[in-house]
Amino acid sequence: MKVGTWAAMNGEVTLTREDLAAAVDASAHLPSPSLKLGHEGTLAGDDAPAVGRVVNLRLADDGDTLIGDFTDIPGWLSHILPESYPQRSIEAQLDYRDNGKTWPFVVEAVALLGEQWPAVSTLTDLRDLYTA
Repeated sequence: MKVGTWAAMNGEVTLTREDLAAAVDASAHLPSPSLKLGHEGTLAGDDAPAVGRVVNLRLADDGDTLIGDFTDIPGWLSHILPESYPQRSIEAQLDYRDNGKTWPFVVEAVALLGEQWPAVSTLTDLRDLYTA
């Protein structure tokens, strides 16, 4: 995720450095975000399996970018990930409440995208990261 104003699935959203820092803070207290195949469809509903987790959420680019590490990815997916799912997109909530605490911004999942482009168009393709 990057700081900026983006056309998200449910409307335009503006994210600040403070929002990204809040996601890092929340990640120390909440379950790790799920890694999933797409946002919608037969492999993306509530009953769909997670295909990994996102751990070690942290800031990069002087706080302008939120990054994390994919873990627990099945072997079959790790082999096709850079070519078949070159893009990714977050699913997040503003003002997330859990056990009496409110978190300003929480990343709940990261969706791997195939042919669909994400709202944040300035992130490098996973293929480019794997070959760097």
